[in-house]
Amino acid sequence: MRIRERSGLLKPAYPHCLRASFAIKMVEGNMSAPGLAYVMGWSGLRPAEFYIQSSMRRAHQEQKAILGGV
Repeated sequence: MRIRERSGLLKPAYPHCLRASFAIKMVEGNMSAPGLAYVMGWSGLRPAEFYIQSSMRRAHQEQKAILGGV
C-alpha cells in the first residue's frame, strides 16, 4: 500500500505541496522565521516571510468573517 493511501490523503501529494503544508503548520505553531528557514533548508529568510505573511492574511480573513468586517 502506498504512503498516500495509508495516510488518508485523497488527492495526489506532490513534494512541493507537502513542504508548503509543513511550513504553514510550523508558522501556525508560532515557529520563528529563522527556525523555519533552518528546518526547511533555506539559505535566507525570504521564503519564510512569504509563509508568515500568507498565514497572517488568512488569519485576518477569518477574523473578518467572524466579526463581520470590523
